[in-house]
Amino acid sequence: MSEVEPLRVECRAESRADEEPRAVWLEGRRLEVRAVLDRWHDAGLTRDLAVRRIFKLHLEDDRIVFVEQDVGSGVWALRPERWRPAWPPEGPASGDAP
Repeated sequence: MSEVEPLRVECRAESRADEEPRAVWLEGRRLEVRAVLDRWHDAGLTRDLAVRRIFKLHLEDDRIVFVEQDVGSGVWALRPERWRPAWPPEGPASGDAP
């Protein structure tokens, strides 16, 4: 993972594959996740790149953040504020009314 900060994340799930962030620790504070706004997998472009699960989260302090988990190591990281995913595309989902 490049340009990311390590992150402490609390999850709740039946199994590791179903893990979903419930709280994150930022700036020394525990912040509840109000909502998981989106999630997807990033397999990388080559076999040597880690597979990541990426989540777009709405936190209790009204921040929107992107966090990722390296599936192989289980390590969580915070994406920089300036980072925006190439996927999913910005704008309304297909089928949504304008």
